[in-house]
Amino acid sequence: MVQQLSGDYTAAAASHQRALELFRDLGDRVGQAETLNRLGALSLRMTATGQARERYTRALAIARDLGVLPEKARALEGMGNSHLQDGNPGLAAEYLRQALEIYQRIGHVRAAGRVQQTLRQYEPQPANSRLAPLSAIHRAGRVSRHPRRHHE
Repeated sequence: MVQQLSGDYTAAAASHQRALELFRDLGDRVGQAETLNRLGALSLRMTATGQARERYTRALAIARDLGVLPEKARALEGMGNSHLQDGNPGLAAEYLRQALEIYQRIGHVRAAGRVQQTLRQYEPQPANSRLAPLSAIHRAGRVSRHPRRHHE
């Protein structure tokens, strides 16, 4: 994590790769999904979109298999961002809408807001948009302080 903050993405990726191997050895599939999502994010920062998508795809498969919604949403968001980086906003929006739906369902307000903002940048919304405003999530009491605990 320190390497990420200092911009040494190669060292951060190596650390995360070692963590991934440890999670595999321990049989911790949630840890694997989390780490694959982080490796995907690092790959995006290094503009390696193909590698990022491969990692997000693996994280998504594990998260779907286990029903871990936060990691599923992170993988979908990462896939969307990788397609944006490659100049494919149509495909990106498909992934981002799926991520947004999950974030809203589990009450992850900050992540939902981030995805809504991205969607608005690349896909203008009509006045009767299906994207629930963040205030509606708050009023519904679906705000989560522990997003990792949400399972399908």
